[in-house]
Amino acid sequence: MYGVLSLSSTAVIRTLHNQRLIRSGRVSRAPATALAVIFAAMILLQSTNALAATSSWSPTLLVNTESFQIIDEGDSTGDVEIRFGGTLSEKLFWNLAPARFEFTDDLHVQGNITGSGTLKVDGDVTTEGDLALNQDQTAADTVLTFGSDGTNETLTFRNTLDRFQFSDDLSVIGTLSGSSIAASNNISFFSGQGNAGTLNHYITADRTWTLPDDSTTLVGTGATQELKNKTINVNNNTISTITGALIWFLDGVQVVGPEKGPTFILPYAFTANDVEIKGVVGPTGAALIIDINEEGTTIFSTRPQISDGAETEAGTHAFSDTSLAKGSEIHLDVDQIGSSRAGSGITIMLMGTFDM
Repeated sequence: MYGVLSLSSTAVIRTLHNQRLIRSGRVSRAPATALAVIFAAMILLQSTNALAATSSWSPTLLVNTESFQIIDEGDSTGDVEIRFGGTLSEKLFWNLAPARFEFTDDLHVQGNITGSGTLKVDGDVTTEGDLALNQDQTAADTVLTFGSDGTNETLTFRNTLDRFQFSDDLSVIGTLSGSSIAASNNISFFSGQGNAGTLNHYITADRTWTLPDDSTTLVGTGATQELKNKTINVNNNTISTITGALIWFLDGVQVVGPEKGPTFILPYAFTANDVEIKGVVGPTGAALIIDINEEGTTIFSTRPQISDGAETEAGTHAFSDTSLAKGSEIHLDVDQIGSSRAGSGITIMLMGTFDM
């Protein structure tokens, strides 16, 4: 330790006077011995101060690393700090107001930082590596929360469903792609201020778009552009299996003969699945029988008919060929009419799907 020896001016005068007395032999040796001790202390003090001047480190506290040392300022009246460097003046301190430890500059840890509570950062968070959430892989949802001045929103990985889920709408500026994209409500396409986006389906095999029920409607840009079929199959960027019909209307009293009404040349392959006939005036005396031919060959094993006295098809027909080729000619024959009343104003509908 460094000591301080203080001598008053009176003591110095008395010392000098005693020195003269010693030299004259007029005092005893005991006071002289005491004076020698004082001078020795002064010499030791001077040599100690000279050694201290060779080092700039003057610690006021030496910490025994094998024990605990309390740094205390009174427990409640102000911050408690460890300061590094007089000019540098960086600190590790206990900030009393928010009740937390704080560094006054960046902190770099060569190793891991772990904790049992919440990590709160007032600024941005950056990482040069990966960020893992729920790394312990517990059987629970993992939630990323986005703060808002209204209601906070979340991106959650649903553990049970094994999928990501946003708590609110998702807007994608660019392209949204994936092997499976599901929505529990609406999917909207926007371009600028209007619904003018494009839905592209790039496929390597047949795909099916399934609408929930028969009443579902796909509405085009015009008020009357509606598509009400339940399933849309997509192949080679085309829409297929569109429900449709070939329709003939034979006006007036019916006469037996081939190729009645228009002849259809199929723009797409057509799969027939039913036929309906309705007469304004039904036949009497005998049934009215029609036939539909593909390139001159009937597609029925049992031809459709309106029974004697009825106005609609009897439902007894049976197909022999339901797959009508693209480009084939389809025409209608009237093979039999009523014997008493022929029947008139006949509408025939061959229903099925176009493979577009």
